[in-house]
Amino acid sequence: MTFWKVTLNGHPLRRWMTREEADAFAERWQGSHSEGRGLLKIKDRGDHVEVKPDTDANKEFDERYKVAKAGDRQKVVYEQYVDNLADADPAMKE
Repeated sequence: MTFWKVTLNGHPLRRWMTREEADAFAERWQGSHSEGRGLLKIKDRGDHVEVKPDTDANKEFDERYKVAKAGDRQKVVYEQYVDNLADADPAMKE
């Protein structure tokens, strides 16, 4: 499986999508920011929206698939950002 991403001027807008989802997202995004005229029907405003293969997502998926296929446990890292330590989830304080 190949994952795709949509970039705006080289910065990712959204990742982990199929090709069809990425094309539709890019067209909707460009259309919503250009008076609804769509991706290919607008004049150049300096913004460059592009659909590219998401190499990082593909690499991560392949690594996780190999671990799962081997029967090993997968490690999932959770991060929690809180303003006050008292607001943190008790299970994640350690």
